[in-house]
Amino acid sequence: MLALLLTAIPATPALALSIDASAFTTLSGTTVSVTGTGFTASSSVLIYFPDTNTLKTSASTDASGNFYAAFSIGEYPAGSKTVYVKDGANWYPISFTITSVIGLSSSSGYVGDQITVAGTGFAANKSVTITFHNANVGTAETDANGSLTNA
Repeated sequence: MLALLLTAIPATPALALSIDASAFTTLSGTTVSVTGTGFTASSSVLIYFPDTNTLKTSASTDASGNFYAAFSIGEYPAGSKTVYVKDGANWYPISFTITSVIGLSSSSGYVGDQITVAGTGFAANKSVTITFHNANVGTAETDANGSLTNA
């Protein structure tokens, strides 16, 4: 007698992280979109950032085990960060990079006009030199989150 035992091994869920830089409209940060496939159908997933203790949002999977969630990352210094997705007892880390972004109070002006420079994603608690056509026009100090404003 010959017997065959087949055991199904569940596939590891596939995760995708996308950061929409075009969503940067204020210094409060960008919106991060997290999508996942291959999870248990009709179940909950929890999204943590910047660590496994800070719950940012949750999502429900559809009948096929797919989910979508979005949240604001707030202001953080530039560098590598991790979003953590949890389904039940399993943790799935997703790494991404925060880059520096600056904005100006005006895109044009006259000689002598004051233009405010603001930015986020810089190193924390550092001095930043602001230049225009290779000339030093000011400095600004970043805060603990890597944000700056030069009035």
